[in-house]
Amino acid sequence: MVIEQYEEGAGIYEIQWLNVRKFLMDFDIKRNVDGNKPNEIVFAGRKGLDDWGCDEILPLSKRKLQHEILLFSQTKILIHCSEKNKNLENKMI
Repeated sequence: MVIEQYEEGAGIYEIQWLNVRKFLMDFDIKRNVDGNKPNEIVFAGRKGLDDWGCDEILPLSKRKLQHEILLFSQTKILIHCSEKNKNLENKMI
């Protein structure tokens, strides 16, 4: 996965999830609604998971990391993986 940082000039990082122990995705199409029309699914559900909102990588222990990804559809993707991911490759532009 390649991630470009939001802040200009912060660079691009390539992340490899190694030894994945947990993968959770809580997609619920019923949450993908417009605030003005709470009973109508946006784009008749054709947009899918929606766009990437934000993410963060946090330590779980000395050997494990958690990567949490939040999408605009209110879907959360949670990945627990090996600490080796801590050595992220920074590909500065």
